[in-house]
Amino acid sequence: MRAIKCFSLVLLGTLMLSACGGPETPQDVSTAFWQSVIDGDADAVADLSTLDDVSRFDGFGQQDWKGVTATIGRIVIEGPTARITTRLDGLKDHGDKPLETTTYLVKEDGDWQVDYAHTKEAFTNRPLFDQMMRKLEDFGEQMRSSFSDSSDQAARDIERMSAQLQDRMAAANEDFSRQMDAFAEKLDQALEALSESISNALEDNPQASPQDRQTLQQAVIRLDENREELDDPTVQSVADSSRTLAQVQLSLNRLGDRFAAYQKAWSEQVKQVEQEMTRLTRGS
Repeated sequence: MRAIKCFSLVLLGTLMLSACGGPETPQDVSTAFWQSVIDGDADAVADLSTLDDVSRFDGFGQQDWKGVTATIGRIVIEGPTARITTRLDGLKDHGDKPLETTTYLVKEDGDWQVDYAHTKEAFTNRPLFDQMMRKLEDFGEQMRSSFSDSSDQAARDIERMSAQLQDRMAAANEDFSRQMDAFAEKLDQALEALSESISNALEDNPQASPQDRQTLQQAVIRLDENREELDDPTVQSVADSSRTLAQVQLSLNRLGDRFAAYQKAWSEQVKQVEQEMTRLTRGS
């Protein structure tokens, strides 16, 4: 009996030590971290993450976490780092739709901790992604209602793929960011080529109607402005530039017969961007 009691005491002590040790796996750390964020417990957030100053915890910019729930999804562990797809339901600033973000973790001295800065950046950028998608969806409605007869297939395809891009945003990660940067570079090249071609058309056709010349001049201005935004590409600037490219294509379709040959070349340029966007949205 004494041996049994001693064993029980040892087992109890082991369990107590394990309980006091806190969460150990990336999943457990992530779950505890988000619950601490929801509770507004800055000390616990700091204990579970790389945050070194509790005064810097601002609730990730959210004023009201009441009623929010966090659910973990796909987990990827790569040596001393991990990332977990995280779904947050009930955020007041996000309406009825859940917000999907990524929780990043690092292993330090044998313990998993949430990478606070990286995780916060992923969280705060999500509303930007969603805002971009709403803008693209609104633009799609405008295209269908105002330019359904004159829109060429490439412009329509760019609008269609914004919905596919939205799906990929839900699983945004480093690989997607690299693809986005590569697409931004190619988009910038396309805008430059189209702007140069339009400028040449203006120079070669001084007798064009004032209305056509104005359309071409405005197209050049818009393309060049968006190229400047792509100097330091963001999801927002890429979305705006893609949308501008489609809008410019629609305006060029309304030019007179004098520019028929140019229109064919310009449509081909936009089609090439559509093909690049296809690879981006499909993750190929």
